Amino acid sequence: MAQFWLTYQEMADIFGGTAAEARAGSIANNWSRLKDRSGVTHVRLPPSMVARYLDTVTTMVGRSGPIVLDDRAEADPWPALPANALNRPAVSPLGLASGA
Repeated sequence: MAQFWLTYQEMADIFGGTAAEARAGSIANNWSRLKDRSGVTHVRLPPSMVARYLDTVTTMVGRSGPIVLDDRAEADPWPALPANALNRPAVSPLGLASGA
C-alpha cells in the first residue's frame, strides 16, 4: 500500500484540531515521523488513518461514497484516467511531483 506522509498542519486541516494536537497525537500513537531538509516534520499515516484521509479528501473535491482500501495489486484505483495521463508527471495529494 502507498505511504501517506502529512505535516502536522495538513493533519489538522484534514482531521480537525490544531497542529499541536496532531503532533501530540502522532507521538502518543508512535507513528513514524521524519523531518525534511527544510525542517518540516511529516507523519506517516497508518492504514486506518489513510482510509479516513482518502474519504475526507475525496469528499472535499466532490467525490461521494466510501473509499475501500484493498491490497490486491491488480485493483485499478483510477479507472477513469485519460490515456494521456500516463505522459504527465505524477503529483501527490501534497502537490509534490513523485520522486521529489
